[in-house]
Amino acid sequence: MTTGNVTAFLYTYLQAKIWSQYQLNSSIVLARCKSAADANATNESWMTVVAGSAFIAWTVGALLLVIWATISDIGNASRVVKKINVSSSVIVRSFSIRRNLSNLIMSDERAELNLGHLNGIRAITMMITLLSHSSIPLIRMPLKNVDQLEAQFDQSWFPLAMAGNTYTVQLFFVIGGLLLVVNVLQQTKESSTVGMPYFMDRVKNRLIRIFPTYMFVILFHSSWYPRLYDGPVGDRFKDHCVKNWWTNLLFVNNYIHPSEP
Repeated sequence: MTTGNVTAFLYTYLQAKIWSQYQLNSSIVLARCKSAADANATNESWMTVVAGSAFIAWTVGALLLVIWATISDIGNASRVVKKINVSSSVIVRSFSIRRNLSNLIMSDERAELNLGHLNGIRAITMMITLLSHSSIPLIRMPLKNVDQLEAQFDQSWFPLAMAGNTYTVQLFFVIGGLLLVVNVLQQTKESSTVGMPYFMDRVKNRLIRIFPTYMFVILFHSSWYPRLYDGPVGDRFKDHCVKNWWTNLLFVNNYIHPSEP
């Protein structure tokens, strides 16, 4: 059966059914027709293969790094005199499970920098933002019963949540900027000058905190994620990250292929 025959058959059947039940005219567009040969074909480019290999290597390396940092942190905590160089101490502080769990649970002992409430608000706004973005694919999926979606719009909280998404993201960045300014002011209080070494140290710490997770998500999305979705709506979630993932890792995606992020 050809694509035209399938479209004609669906159009005739669905039009009659929809008209008989709702007195509405309908139209059919065949978005995707996948044959058995297409299902068995592998069209992975060399960029996808590189991203997949890098994802496996990075995942294994990150797990080993976390294990090493945690063991080193526990070992140094049990010693009276801690013998650890400066370069490795930054890595241990960043990837040690013991150290980071204690930082999340324990509050800052310095009274003048007791900003735990701001960190809490920032964490709440971050979770709201993540939940909102994770629900976007559900909106693009076909619905069996539109009454369920319409029932959500009837809830009093739903319009507020949708309208507040933009302000939630802005609030997250405002609080993050405020905490950064407080950190800079504290540094100027302890030191007479704040020069380029301080800002380079801030950039280094930010990269150590963000880049591992960022690299994990980018490599997974560009290599292994396309293998997980399939079906008539699988094409809706395709993007340019499969071939342009390296621009995101190098932070040049705003300058190289900016229209294909």
